Amino acid sequence: MSKLLFFAGSSRKESVNSKLAQSAAELGQSFEPGRISVTLVDLADFDAPNVDGASATTSEVPEQVIKFRELLRAHDGFFIGSDEYTGAYSSILRNLIGWLVLTSGPDDTAFKSKPVAICGASSRGVGSVRGHPALQQLFVTLGANVISQHIRLGTGASAFQQDGKLTESVKRQLLDNAIPKLLSAVG
Repeated sequence: MSKLLFFAGSSRKESVNSKLAQSAAELGQSFEPGRISVTLVDLADFDAPNVDGASATTSEVPEQVIKFRELLRAHDGFFIGSDEYTGAYSSILRNLIGWLVLTSGPDDTAFKSKPVAICGASSRGVGSVRGHPALQQLFVTLGANVISQHIRLGTGASAFQQDGKLTESVKRQLLDNAIPKLLSAVG
């Protein structure tokens, strides 16, 4: 059974991408019952002090970072719902990855050779398209196999119905593209 980890790239509880990650996890769980095990986490549970080179080598690794690393290592692939923050990705995600790299090295980030599917929505008109190239490059640098599937979510408002469920268009894109590609990549 393949183990997939789903999370939003930010720590805002009610963010569009938190809802997207949750919806994708639900779809993933029902996609091929018995083939995958899904875990959904909130990055706020792993919020660590800001990292810098000196603190990562002279102080103890925060418990949140150790738990996040163990969680990553226990999974075969990842789905990240991430919007953009001034043309990049969230500081909480960058900080966690910074801790992973500085405390275990670039060859042991827990992402190495594992598939990462990235998609997202934003409340702004450009969706998340400007932040994803930076996030894709980060995961390539970490040795992950980035699934280059652009999902047309548009803005957050257009990705969800009034009841909070994904629109059929977005649901089809996840079921026809992102989730099968992620499953195929984990084997």
